[in-house]
Amino acid sequence: TRRSSDLGTRQTMQLLRRVRRTFASRAVVRFDSPELATGDKNTSEVLRGWAVFKLFTFDPIVDNNLKLFSVAQKLLGKRLFESLLRGTVFGQFAGGVDEEDAAKTCAKLSRKGISSVWQYSVEQDVRTDGSPGDIRRQESLYQKQNEHFLKTIELSGKYNTSVAKFAAVKFTAISNTSLLQRLSILLKASETAFNSLAAKSACDVGQGVPTDVIAKHYQSLLKNKENSILETSDGKVTLAEWTRHLRLPWNISLYSTILKQDGVSLPPLSDTQLEQFDGFVKRLKAIGECASSAGVRVLIDAEQAWYQPAIHHFTLHYLMPQFNTSTSTPIYNTVQSYLQSAHHTLRLDTATAKLYNFKYALKLVRGAYMVQERAEASGNGYPSPIHPDKPSTDQSYNKALEYLLGEVARGRVNLMVASHNRPSVELAVEKMNELKLSPSDGSVVFGQSLGMADHLTYPLAQEGYQANKVLPYGPIQEVLPYLSRRAQENRGIMLNAQVELKLYQSELKKRLIGRYTSN
Repeated sequence: TRRSSDLGTRQTMQLLRRVRRTFASRAVVRFDSPELATGDKNTSEVLRGWAVFKLFTFDPIVDNNLKLFSVAQKLLGKRLFESLLRGTVFGQFAGGVDEEDAAKTCAKLSRKGISSVWQYSVEQDVRTDGSPGDIRRQESLYQKQNEHFLKTIELSGKYNTSVAKFAAVKFTAISNTSLLQRLSILLKASETAFNSLAAKSACDVGQGVPTDVIAKHYQSLLKNKENSILETSDGKVTLAEWTRHLRLPWNISLYSTILKQDGVSLPPLSDTQLEQFDGFVKRLKAIGECASSAGVRVLIDAEQAWYQPAIHHFTLHYLMPQFNTSTSTPIYNTVQSYLQSAHHTLRLDTATAKLYNFKYALKLVRGAYMVQERAEASGNGYPSPIHPDKPSTDQSYNKALEYLLGEVARGRVNLMVASHNRPSVELAVEKMNELKLSPSDGSVVFGQSLGMADHLTYPLAQEGYQANKVLPYGPIQEVLPYLSRRAQENRGIMLNAQVELKLYQSELKKRLIGRYTSN
C-alpha cells in the first residue's frame, strides 16, 4: 500500500542519515540556511510565517492577544474567524484540529526526519464551589482530559517512526490545582525541616545527617513506624533518602506528624482532598501504563513554582520508580533552568535515580513563567526564585546542559535539549561530538515548538540528530487559550523572534523576485 511504501521510504532515509553520521568524524550543522528551514513550505506558508512573526514583534498584540481574538470573532463571526486563524496563528503554531490533521502534519515533518511530540492542547477552566456534586463534576472533567492524554500517547506511538517517540502531559489538567498547591507546601516544609535539622546539628546537608541525630529528634515519630530510613550503609541520611522514605502517595500521613514535631502546624487533608488525591494518583498510573505499552516517552510539563514541588515529586518518586528501568525511560521530568535551584534539583534527581536504580530522563528548558513568578514573589514579599536576567539564565542552562551530557555519556540519563537558543544548541552538538554520543539512538534528542526555530530543527534533522517539534492539536476554539498562554509565556521569544522574521523575509523576497524575473 501507499502508506507502507511511504513508511519504508522514511525508514530508509532515516537509516541513511544515521549511517552518514556514524562515519562522519565531526558533524557540521549549518544553522544559517533559509533553504533548509523553509524548503518544505509553499509560498503562502512562508508569507504566513513572516506575517505572524511580524505581528508578534508588537508589544500590545502579545499582551492582549486573547482580547483581540474575542473582538475579531464578534466582528467576523465564528466561521470567518476560524478561517482567519487557520491562515495565521493556528496554522503556524498548531498541528491541526483533530487526529487526521495532526497525522498529516506529523507525516510532513517525518519526511524531513523530524519527529513529533504529540500534545492535546485543549485547556479547561475547572473550578468548584466545594459541594459534593460539583467536586464529582470536576473529577469527571479531569478523567475526560486524562483520556485525551492517553489517546495522544497512543497516537504518538502510531504515527511517529523515530527511535524515541514523545507525547506531553500537564498535571494541572488532571488534578485539582488547590490540591497540588497544598501538597507542594507539605513537600517544601518537609525539605526545610530536614535542612534545619542539619543546620542545628552542624551537619553538612550535602553529606547527609547522621542517623542518630534523626533518631533522637524524631524519636516519637519513629517509635511505631518503619525504621528503614535509619538503615543506611554509611550511618547518614541524605535529602534524597529522606524524601524517598516520605514519598507520596504512600506516606501522606507522616508529613503532618513530622511538621508538628518541628512546630509547624498544617491541618491534614480533608476527606474530599483525599478523594481527589486518590483520583489523581490513579490517573497518573494510567498514564505510566499507557506510555509503557505504547513505547512512548511522556514529557511531564513543568509549571509554576507553587505547583512544581508536587509535580516534580510525583514524577520522580511515583511514576519513574514504577515505569523507568535501567534501560527504558517512558517518563521524562522537566527542569527549568531559569530557577536558581535548578542545579540543586538536578543533583538531587540523579542521586534519587541511583537510589531507586532507574535511568533518569528529563527535558531541559529555560522556563516559561518568568512574568508570573516575579509578580507572585513581589506580591507575597519573598525573593524571586528565578535568575535576574537572560545572561544568568543562559549560563544556568548551559551549565546544566554540560553536566547532563556528561551523565548521558555515563549511561545514567536520557535528555531532551528543549531550546530555541542557537548557542545552547550549538554547545549541545559540540559536547555530543566531544563525548562521542550518538545523535540518533534516542539518548539525546532536541525539541522546539511547531512553527518556531525551524532554522535549528531542520538542520539538526538533516545531519541525523533526532529533532522534534511539539505538535499541539485540538478544536480551534478550545485551543485558543493554549495559543494565547503560549504567546504570553514565551513573550521574550516572541518579541525577539528576529531570526525567524529575517528568515521568512529573506525567503519570501527570493521567491517573489524569482517569480517576477521568470515572467
